[in-house]
Amino acid sequence: MKRFDRVKLILDTLVANRTVRAHGPFWRGKTLEEFKKLTPLGQRLLISGDGAESNLVKALRAQAPFGSDVGTAGAFFRRMPAGMPGAEEAQIQYISDWIDDGCPDDDETAASLFEFKAEKSGLPEAAFDHNAYWREFDDWAMFNASDATRAAIDQVFAFVMPWSAYAKGSSDGGAWRKAIDKEQTRNAIVDLSARQRNSVARVYGDPPAIDILFESYKGFGEGSLPRDPLRPEDEFHRMDGETMWFVWSAFADSCLEIGVDTGFWAIESRALLIGLIHDGLFRGRYRIQGFSADEVGSAEAIEYVRNLTDAELQNELRRRYAQSGR
Repeated sequence: MKRFDRVKLILDTLVANRTVRAHGPFWRGKTLEEFKKLTPLGQRLLISGDGAESNLVKALRAQAPFGSDVGTAGAFFRRMPAGMPGAEEAQIQYISDWIDDGCPDDDETAASLFEFKAEKSGLPEAAFDHNAYWREFDDWAMFNASDATRAAIDQVFAFVMPWSAYAKGSSDGGAWRKAIDKEQTRNAIVDLSARQRNSVARVYGDPPAIDILFESYKGFGEGSLPRDPLRPEDEFHRMDGETMWFVWSAFADSCLEIGVDTGFWAIESRALLIGLIHDGLFRGRYRIQGFSADEVGSAEAIEYVRNLTDAELQNELRRRYAQSGR
């Protein structure tokens, strides 16, 4: 994820889905250059290179001219976000450090993200990143999917049945391979793979921070991600239909089969398998063989998937479907 995107995500997290009065959620939909020029409430938002003296940081820390509601001497405005719980110091420091660095449009490193989450934030780890990822995924793939994306997804569903027959051993895979070799289907696979990779990269990096990615899919599979206040109509991100794990498996297998983003899918397929296995173990929606439905089984499953060779991934995707009882 880019640091500027993280800054906006922190601000979104602070206000959740609540009404922001007076200046509104000024950061949403802004480019970096637009953001740097903002003057909410008539106050210059940023001084690039000086986080401590930037009004965005002062507003969050309740430093004059902000903090009239918490007794700050010389304050005129309330601490921000007004009327809501204050920011954690780690969140404020993250923003301040970014401003100190000149408000760059650069990527986070996996090391800095681990440090921020584990040592500074005090927030539930999944709440900070994973909901943002699944919210974006749902947005482009379902709730606000373009006509082109819907058409591409239809192309995927067209080869799921021949893939499932092959995975179960009732065909030699010829029908599936013929389906994914069609130009229109290949184009759909390329397009959807790029969208998937971009979503992962924005939150987890490119290449992604593997342990954090695995944590995300584990939570999505077992239904343990925290509530998402930015999606009040459905506050918990989890796989709604168990069949969709195997549609996704068919898609991953197809990407690997025809050589689309194979480096990415060597990682993403492992994350997918972790989500699928945890869904079966802890939500019980299909059969998973080889692991117990407890913390020991969870840890063993993750290590098993982590240690699969790239050559074993496709067979594992098929095998899990064949054993699922579906």
